Order: sequence, then structure tokens, then C-alpha cells
Amino acid sequence: MSSTAQGSGGAPVVEGASIEFSLIAVTILSLVTGILFISQGQCKLEQRGYLEPSITPTLSVMLLAAMFILGSIGAFIGQNEGEAGSLTQLLWMYTISFAAQLPVIFAFKILRKCNESRHILVTTIVTFAVFVPLAHTIAGFLHVIFVSIGLEANEPLGHSTLNLFTQETFGLPIIALILLVTIGAATIEEVMFRGLLFPALASVIGGRSMWKASIATSIIFALIHIGPAQPSAIAGLFFLSLGLCYARVKSGSVLSPILIHALFNAMNIAFVYSMDL
Repeated sequence: MSSTAQGSGGAPVVEGASIEFSLIAVTILSLVTGILFISQGQCKLEQRGYLEPSITPTLSVMLLAAMFILGSIGAFIGQNEGEAGSLTQLLWMYTISFAAQLPVIFAFKILRKCNESRHILVTTIVTFAVFVPLAHTIAGFLHVIFVSIGLEANEPLGHSTLNLFTQETFGLPIIALILLVTIGAATIEEVMFRGLLFPALASVIGGRSMWKASIATSIIFALIHIGPAQPSAIAGLFFLSLGLCYARVKSGSVLSPILIHALFNAMNIAFVYSMDL
């Protein structure tokens, strides 16, 4: 699960601050960090040190197909538990789906001959500071526009899963969902997209720069969220995905994108609960 939590005007909700102030603050933060990011020459995505020779495009596609098939089977089995759209059903779907995909993650870990990872912590912090505000800002502005033209509903949250946190009493089931949404979803999606799909696309359309493969990966990443996520949130996810691809290249490890993705999802959940404070 990836999305952006929005206020009624599309901005992340912050306790004690109006929607307009939050949107302005996030926009300024995004602009400042973005300018520093570009001015320091950090936007280059060279291919050196990126693609592990042991994970070939063919093997990547095979592992991706296995994850998709196993995940779909798990979700199909899980949807038979509980009422449609309920927390119980979602917990079962996530749990069985993620468990079914674990063998592929272990295979990915074993098969890849990891080049030495570099600057994981710094890359994670810098990427989070640049691309997360950017994703929220873009989603916020587009939400305002899309609501005004009737393209999407004026909902306070950008993803259907986030709505469950407002409907259910905080307890063990909610804690389990938080863990599945943060650690589980982040790990599964990042292995699929930054660990497997991104390298496969880079080997075909990458060239000397990884941005072409990053854009292609991000388009696919955003499109798979159609349905549960609002159109404005999907646009924000595209830019978040660019940042995740950047972190994958710069750190030489899938761990950095996993950390960023998990923190992003956790932050959205925190925004949901801040709405009631």
C-alpha cells in the first residue's frame, strides 16, 4: 500500500495548522530541498555499480511473474475471509499474499551477488527529504484541481486502505495492519519494482543514465495503484517512485528504497490519526 494522505484541500493534515498553511509549508520544503538537491549535482543516475550481473532480465521477469502469481493466489484465498471491504478481510488478504511471496524474496536474496552497498543512511535521508515532500505537494495541488473540475471526490484521504484506520478502533488488528502496510508492503513492492523490474528495464532501455528506466518503472508503479488510490495520489506516487529508483541506484541496495517506502506509509498513517487530535 502506497498513497498520500491529504487534507480536504489535498495537503497532508498537521495538527494545529490549517490546510492552506500545511500546503504552503510542504511546498516550500519541497522547493528548498529540490533546489539544494539539483545544485549539489545529486540528480545524476550513472549506471556504475547498479545492476548485479547475477540477476538477468530473464530471471527478473521470471521472479516478477512468480511474485505476481503467488501474491494473486494469496489475495484470492484471503478475500474469502470476513466481510467484503472489512478489516478482517484485508488482514487475511495481506497476510496470505505476503506469505506466499516470501519464497521469491528469499530467492532474490540468494541469487543476487550484491555489490558493496554505499551510503545507505545518507541516501535514505536525502531521498526522503527531497521526494516525499515533492510527492505530497504534487498530489495536494492536483487534488485541489481535480476536485474543482469534478475528476475526483473531495475525500480527506488518498487511499481506501487509509480509510480503515478512521473506521476501526485502535487495537491489535490495527497494529497488525500497520505492520503489514509499512514493513510488509514496502518490502514486497520494493523487491518487485526496485529489485527486479527496474534492473530488467535498465538493461533494455537504460543506456548510460538510469532515468529512462526510472520513468518507465514509476509509470508502472503508479498505475498498479489505480482503484484504491485517487488520481491525484497516483500522480504523487509517480514522483515518489522516481525517488525510490534514485535511492536504489545511489545506495546500490534495495534496503534504502524499502526504508523510504516504509517511512512514507508510516507517515501517511500518522497523518490519519493526527486528523482526530
